[in-house]
This record gives sequence, C-alpha cells and structure tokens, in this order.
Amino acid sequence: MLLANLPSTALAEPRQLRFVTGKRKKSWNKNCLAVGLSSGFMEPLESTSIHLIQSTIMRFLSLFPRRDNFDIEMNRFNNDVDREFRTVRDFLILHYKATQRDDSELWNYCRNMEIPDSLQEKLDLYQSGSWLERDKQELFGVDSWLAVLNGQHVRAESYSPLVDSLPKDKLESILRETREVIAQCATAMPSHEDFIRKHCADPTLHQ
Repeated sequence: MLLANLPSTALAEPRQLRFVTGKRKKSWNKNCLAVGLSSGFMEPLESTSIHLIQSTIMRFLSLFPRRDNFDIEMNRFNNDVDREFRTVRDFLILHYKATQRDDSELWNYCRNMEIPDSLQEKLDLYQSGSWLERDKQELFGVDSWLAVLNGQHVRAESYSPLVDSLPKDKLESILRETREVIAQCATAMPSHEDFIRKHCADPTLHQ
C-alpha cells in the first residue's frame, strides 16, 4: 500500500523496523538513572523521546538528593515518571483506537482492542459532555487531544453547561474571531511542499 501511493518511483525498498515498547520498572534505581531510550520507548508517532529526556533531567534535578538515604526522592521521581509515560501511552493509543478504517486486519483490531482504563475514562467523559480531563504535568494539552478526537470523528453527545453562561452574541463573536485567526495563519503560511523546497530540499533530487 505504501509503494502504491508514492507519487513517483521509490528510491529504495522500504525497510521494516521492529521495536518493543515499554519502560523500566524504575528509572531511578539506587545510584543509577536511566535517561532517554535507556529508560523506555513508546513509538515515533508523536516524537516524544526528546521531551521525555528533558523532563527526566529536570525532574531529577528538582529532587536531587542531599544525603545517603534518598528513598523518598527516588520513589517520588519514579512515580512521576510512571504517570508521564502512562499519559503519553494513552494519547498514542487514542490515534489507533479512534480509527474508522476497516480496510485491513490491523485497523479492525485497533478499533476493537481493549484500552487502558485511564484512556477509557477520558473517552467516556469527553463523549458524555465534552469534558477533557488532563494531568497538569501531562505533555499533551487539551488542544492536542481535541485535534485527534475531532480529526477522527469522535463526537461528544453534549456541550459543557458553562457555555450557557455566555450570551449568544459573545459566543458568536468568539467563534468568528477564532475562525478569522485560523484563516489568517493558514493564508500566511507556505504550503508544505514550498517550505521543503525552500528550506530543506535535497539538491541531488533535482539533478
């Protein structure tokens, strides 16, 4: 399917990469700290590895021990790392679970697969009343969750009752201004093809 959708002849045969996802039980264990891929790996879908490296370093520095017995700091660190990995995991799984594709065994499996309780709760809350609950330390914000949910046609059954506290003309003004800002930004930005051609095109491809 990949080769069939290329606009021109492939430069080489596709290489299939296999990897095992997961994380260490303890990113900080005794006097050893696992950072980056030595700590864990999800997948390249959202390119989270650089963020997880940075957050691991900053979290460790904020809890840097001043004495020989640092079990309290180490346990807090490991619990926070576990929570961050879980939130990233849930966001990645959403991309697959919310699919409407039915053209292969892969997508049929993903659409019907069991998901973590934490993600199911998030989906239930959103579909029930547009609630998007998130951890304050979570990497992906409400806008990211909404982009995936709306983009993959996951719809809420109702809207937040807080909306009714605003006058209708105020709501219309907010929506109109939002549309205008989006339209202005989209118009000002170059196309993906133009950006690549100007900033990062491979000169050998045009010889």
